Amino acid sequence: MAEEQIIVQPLTPRQRDVLREVVHCVRHYMAIGEHATQRAIARRLGMTHVRLRQHLYELYLKGHLRSPSIEGLHCLHTPQ
Repeated sequence: MAEEQIIVQPLTPRQRDVLREVVHCVRHYMAIGEHATQRAIARRLGMTHVRLRQHLYELYLKGHLRSPSIEGLHCLHTPQ
């Protein structure tokens, strides 16, 4: 079976910051055995959970996430 090729589009500086923070938060919560919530991550970023959802969807459309939600977050690329 052929591997699916995903085209990753460039991020804006804000999208890059959001992706970094989301990845950091999810890894942190996994390390302490808890589940990261959109509300907790949004608070950390100083935005509403609705705006965070919009960012996640934009990151998904650009190919940086496999799922547009925290619950199914699997990063394909973590910006440096």
